[in-house]
Amino acid sequence: VAMSPGALQGAPRISTDADCDYPVAEPAQRRWLVAACMVWVGFNQGIVWMTFSAAAPALRELLPDAGVSDAEVNLLLNWGPITYLVAVWAYLLGLSSLGPRAVHTCVLWSAVLVFGGATLRAAPFFVVDREAWPRAWLHTGQILNGLAGPVSAAVAPAFAAAWFPAGQRTLATSLVWTCQSIAPSLGFVSALLFDGKAGLRGVLLVEAASSLGALLCWSLAVPKLPRR
Repeated sequence: VAMSPGALQGAPRISTDADCDYPVAEPAQRRWLVAACMVWVGFNQGIVWMTFSAAAPALRELLPDAGVSDAEVNLLLNWGPITYLVAVWAYLLGLSSLGPRAVHTCVLWSAVLVFGGATLRAAPFFVVDREAWPRAWLHTGQILNGLAGPVSAAVAPAFAAAWFPAGQRTLATSLVWTCQSIAPSLGFVSALLFDGKAGLRGVLLVEAASSLGALLCWSLAVPKLPRR
């Protein structure tokens, strides 16, 4: 069917890379290093979330007088989705109201929350000289970590749009998004690798150290805006 030139007038125009505002002055290698740093933040969040998934026996050794039930172990895990329902709205508000630096700020929030939560869970090793573990520290740590949950979901598309050209945004978004599924799986597997109370303590300390590394990486090495 023949179509007159005028028939195309008013049709939506398909944008190309040349139309997109992306960091043309930012080297590709640097963009992917920034993505790796964001993935590190998201992986920490997912692994910390699932620490206690297969660690109920070790947790009961850590809290010998507390009578840790299966319901409490489940609650430690469920703080993730419970807090996500609240936190996702704060992240969406931040992304829409903080301007060009919104992505950097939101990921920084997440890194701080993950580090705060992981540190609270490990801190009693240094400030409490007793065998019984303060359970409130564990729950508070899980809540803080859960509040960082949207970093791999709500922030991922905005991050990709800010740092990558149109042709690479799908891949960048997918890489960050994988934290939502792979990291909790790794957290479950890591819980199977340690043995007893001493092993659980080691995992908590390693997770706290990793979350500190990701926080320092994002806050000190990643610019607030890409070069354009």
